[in-house]
Amino acid sequence: MFTVNITHANCLQIIEILQQQYGLPQDAAVESGTNFLRAFRARPDDDTYALDEWPAHLWRNSLPKKYRHIAKNISAEWVKLRFQCLALTNDVIHLLETLRSVVAQRVSKLGALRAQHLGLNCICKIYEGVHHGEGNTRTSKNSVQQWRNFNV
Repeated sequence: MFTVNITHANCLQIIEILQQQYGLPQDAAVESGTNFLRAFRARPDDDTYALDEWPAHLWRNSLPKKYRHIAKNISAEWVKLRFQCLALTNDVIHLLETLRSVVAQRVSKLGALRAQHLGLNCICKIYEGVHHGEGNTRTSKNSVQQWRNFNV
């Protein structure tokens, strides 16, 4: 759901770019954005294409024939806008920085291979606590505390 909202907002910005920078009429720009969004939601990835080629392919199929030559440029703009909207909040950045420093300390202490496996299993369990607790500050703080207490 979060990605869908971001994708919709990006398409609105791309529609403006299509009109202002490439001269598409408003109805053609809106139809192209709508068609792209529908196609992307239906199939966000296709492993027969390179990762950066798939959105360009969808744009090429969504644009009017005389504008298909701009598909790669529009795709690059769309990708850039899409990831700008995925900026992390300060709380998440702080959590990741804390986890990074704790992980660096703990990994350096893992030692023998069996201990490394044990440590990695612990890391996976703690990650699940952070991942499943998205938006839950208590879960995130508990996960950080688990990292601090983790000794192999």
